[in-house]
Amino acid sequence: MTCCVLLLTLLAAPPASIAGFIERQANQELGDPVQVVKVRNVRLPARLAGRLDGRNLSVEFVSGEDFSGRSSVRVIAGKRTFWASVEFVRMVRSCVAARNLRRGERIGAADVTMRLVAVGELGKGHALGTADVVGMILRRPVKQGQPLRPQWLERPIVVRRGQNVLLQARASGAVVQVVAKALASGRVGDWIPVKNLASGKRVAGRVEQDGLVVVDLSAQRHGGEP
Repeated sequence: MTCCVLLLTLLAAPPASIAGFIERQANQELGDPVQVVKVRNVRLPARLAGRLDGRNLSVEFVSGEDFSGRSSVRVIAGKRTFWASVEFVRMVRSCVAARNLRRGERIGAADVTMRLVAVGELGKGHALGTADVVGMILRRPVKQGQPLRPQWLERPIVVRRGQNVLLQARASGAVVQVVAKALASGRVGDWIPVKNLASGKRVAGRVEQDGLVVVDLSAQRHGGEP
């Protein structure tokens, strides 16, 4: 079995420090500024129980070790060399629910908090910060302490069909504003049809914020008042 050797030494350490030593070297080997490796369990050969003094300790990780789940680590303690069974858990700081949250609820800053969670708890998603979730709408209920996942979130509707909105037409630095009626509902970033109440003309614009729809005439082939 090919191994990657870490020539690192711990002097006069008690046996209880072996797990901590393995954990520190695992994090150094991983070299990830975002993720953290935790050692959940270490099992040593029964014949060595109570006989290790921790002197001149070094470890070797299996080549390609991803520090996730159970693995074997070669431990060298003085003149003794043995394999330890280690359970690794990769952790990452992510946004979790500070209380039980309901489906359809809009998330506020007080509804979430940041903590270390196991990467496996994120499923197919990725770690989220508070800026990623505050103001979003939940598609499903989330229990207190549960990490939020991207697929559980959606942007809130800020313009509703039939609502009067401010329509801005922008072209070459000039801005024309008129009142229009939204012909469809939309979230920030969505393109929706609107009707200019003064001219009756229909155009498609991008929802920029609550009650504001923008048409960039400079990006269109034919300009004009919306």
